[in-house]
Amino acid sequence: QIAELDPTDNFNRANEDPIGGNWTLMTDSGNVRIVSNEIAGPSANGEGAVYYNAATPDNDQRSQAVLRAPLSGFDAAYGPAVRCSTTARTRYEAVALSNDRINLVKWVAGTQTTIEQIFTALAAGDTIKIEAEGSTLRVYKNGVQVHSEGDASIASGRWGMRLVHNTSRLDDWEGANLSAAGITGSIAATLPRATTSIAGNNRITGSISATLSGLTAALQSTNRITATLAAQVGALVSQLEATNRITGTIAAELPRLIAAFRSAGGSLAFPHLMRRLLALVDEE
Repeated sequence: QIAELDPTDNFNRANEDPIGGNWTLMTDSGNVRIVSNEIAGPSANGEGAVYYNAATPDNDQRSQAVLRAPLSGFDAAYGPAVRCSTTARTRYEAVALSNDRINLVKWVAGTQTTIEQIFTALAAGDTIKIEAEGSTLRVYKNGVQVHSEGDASIASGRWGMRLVHNTSRLDDWEGANLSAAGITGSIAATLPRATTSIAGNNRITGSISATLSGLTAALQSTNRITATLAAQVGALVSQLEATNRITGTIAAELPRLIAAFRSAGGSLAFPHLMRRLLALVDEE
């Protein structure tokens, strides 16, 4: 099965009050807005929360967002959320506060409980992430885990965010399933360049060999093939077939790529591509 691409939103569009499109206001939420290419809390300084309506994530999921200025005002609280209900005020959230604190909070049918207060220096530009995996909740700041806690109150739901007070601002939101870590943007961007290079020169250079090695490592690390990555691998294979000039280095790398591709589900999802990869090795 091909995993869907992880959703993102940079909010770079016209001001909107309330926010719409792929976002829905949660139960009892004020009008969360888009202001100056950022997502903002309600102008009336009330409670604001939204969930992502364009996809249904797995139960094990993560949500993250970047804090934007100003980090001020004792009423401001904002951050990403997971397992958000579409019908009730129920979710887990990691909200930043102005006094260098992240609160790990759960809402169950409108009742708020602070699970943990995490004291850590905060600044505009910090990325806050919350993960829910089984009954384990994890909070991260800039990719570093700052807390882990067990709670089994909420089993499933959507990705989301909470923004309280009109000074609350978030940006560059991302959601993902934890069942697959995903391919990084740098790897996804490298493949089209590699394919273009092969097509333009009709040969495979050392840099292409390094690219294949990097792709193999990425597949082994993430164990996931997105639809975009599959298309890029297919284009790369097409160019490899067209060159008729596969060096020994490339031939040695292809079996490792095949093993990684198969481990990530490629053998089932893309049998034609697997056969072509195997044929390249056989021909060499």
